[in-house]
Order: sequence, then structure tokens, then C-alpha cells
Amino acid sequence: MLKKIFVFLISFLLFFTNGFSVSAEAEQTAEEPGTTEKAQEDSVLNKKELFDAEVQADTDKDIRDIALGVAEEVVFTEAYQSIYYRFVPETSRKYVFESFDAYGDPYAALYDENFSMITYDDDGADDGNGNFRLVCDLTEGITYYFCAKVYGEDEEASYSVMLSEYHGQMPTYIGFNDDEYSLRKNRSYDLNDFIEYEPYNAEFIPEVESSNESIISYADGMLVTGDTAGTAVVTVTTENGLATAAEFNVGNYASNIDRDNYNTVYLYVGEQKTLEYILYPQDEDHS
Repeated sequence: MLKKIFVFLISFLLFFTNGFSVSAEAEQTAEEPGTTEKAQEDSVLNKKELFDAEVQADTDKDIRDIALGVAEEVVFTEAYQSIYYRFVPETSRKYVFESFDAYGDPYAALYDENFSMITYDDDGADDGNGNFRLVCDLTEGITYYFCAKVYGEDEEASYSVMLSEYHGQMPTYIGFNDDEYSLRKNRSYDLNDFIEYEPYNAEFIPEVESSNESIISYADGMLVTGDTAGTAVVTVTTENGLATAAEFNVGNYASNIDRDNYNTVYLYVGEQKTLEYILYPQDEDHS
């Protein structure tokens, strides 16, 4: 009798213990789906992983070639459409891939030759219009793919893209501060003294053109020289497509003579002046 009671107690304890373990395991298993969903949400929020997955799934990629400094219009007609621009740099340096004239929400990514994402950009132009500005270091002779797309489910969108050598912060505005200027013949001028641009710390290599180079010639940087009398239009264009122009009249304009301590006279190159001096006795009232 005691033996039966002892066996019953042992069986009861084993059942209770096993039941508790199964219940605990069930509770732990029930929590795992929530943890997994949270991880999936975090993964979806990671744009790099999201677009990496999309590019790998896109087996029929729209791949085009792109040239430096040439604007390309991008038109999207369906949601999540991507256009890839193939580029093989001839020089190892920094480059910038940027959008402008946006209708929609532009987004850009850079992939290596195996379509593994290197970097991406969204709203990097910081111009208030949602344009991207992707700056990257590229190696000579390596194939890269710049991806242009629209972030979100916009089925219709368009914008223009341009790939350029990166020389610093591109200007968002450039303009001469007057429509017309008078220059003296045989003197060089720095166009930076006549031009305003934004932002103030913009860095760019301008393209300067003169409508008549026999009147105004262009030197390195922003220097121009009035060579002969006449009128010419000077146009300054930035690498990202901004342009401004003004009319410059070159002539033999008289200039003021600057005197330093009444001993030194400064004249322009080729300038001649007749100096007249009035001599006084060396006393206080010049009598």
C-alpha cells in the first residue's frame, strides 16, 4: 500500500514538473514572433538593406551610360521604378551625382560592378525641393552604377540628373551684381569682384566665355583682361549648369591718381599722366 502511494506521488510530481516546463516553453515561443516582427520592421527601416534587396531582385535592369557634365532627364511611369547609369571613371577622384528640377521625391544610390550598394543619398542637396546630392570617391577603371529612383510609391515622377567631378560645394545661385560694367584697357579684373553666389562657401570651377575675345580675353580662374576698346558680353557658367552674363565696355577711361604720403603715384599699365606741382616756401602759412 505504501509502495503504491509512493509511486503515485512520484508520478504526480513528474507530471507537474513537465507541465510547468511545457507551459514556460510555450510562453517563450509565443514571444518570439513579436521579436521577429520588430527585427523585420527595423530591417525595413534600413534603406540600404531595402534598396539592396530591390536591386538584387530586379533582373531586368534599365542600364544606361552617362557622360560627365551632361544633364539627363529621368522620367518614371510606375512605382518603385529604377534607372541605372553605368560609369567607368578615367581618373581616381571625387565625383558628385545630383538631381534638380524634381517632380516627386528623388533618391539615389551607388553600386559596385556586382550591384552591391556602396552608399546612398536622399535630400542631400538641402535645397528644400528634395533633390539628392551624392558625393563619392571612385577608382579609375572600375565600373560603377548610379541608381536614380523615386522614394515611395509615386507612380509618376521626373527630374534631371548630372554626374560631375566634385570640386566642393556647388552654388545654388550665381549672378552678376550689375548688368553693365566699364573696364579700362590693358588691365585685368577678377570677376569674383562682380559676381554674387550662394551659398557663400560654394566652390566651383567656372567656365568663362567672351562674345569677343579680341576685346576681352579670359585667363586662368576668373581673370579677364580688357585688350581693346569695345563692348563684349561675358558669360560665367558653373559645373552644375547655372549661368550669368553681363556687358563689359572697354575704353581709355581716366583714373584717379592715388598718392601715398604725397611721394608715390600709382598708374595703370600703359597709362600716362601730366603731373603739376605747386612749390611753396617751407613755412607754416606758405607765404
